[in-house]
Amino acid sequence: MTLRTPLRHTFLLTLLAAVIVLVGINLFGRQSLPQDPQERIARLQEAERYQQAETIFESLLTRDPLDLDLNYRYIINHFQISHIQDTLRDDAKIESRYTALAAQPESADVGHYGLGLLRVQQEKYQEALDAYQRVNDPTRK
Repeated sequence: MTLRTPLRHTFLLTLLAAVIVLVGINLFGRQSLPQDPQERIARLQEAERYQQAETIFESLLTRDPLDLDLNYRYIINHFQISHIQDTLRDDAKIESRYTALAAQPESADVGHYGLGLLRVQQEKYQEALDAYQRVNDPTRK
């Protein structure tokens, strides 16, 4: 009976120490994401949390849908989701975004560019070329 008591105390002390360590990690080990959306995206991508980065890209694109760099990064990020889990990636949503942009005269170039980049990511190169050829070249007269 005397041998069981020290073992019980050792077990309880070990358990208590583990709980204290876990609570400490949760309270002090978490880092908050930066407020700047671009930095936030970068941090999420570093952590391979592409789905969460996509949500931020979508909010930025709501404000500035014609930003080519932002559209490029959004599409590339979207296809990174498949490296983690295909079920999270909604290709229909991104497809409809660029189809809608391509249908409007003021955003058609960005829409065709986006559709072309989508096709490249899908390895449909002839369709990508077709979409890219629909982008208006302002240097052509």
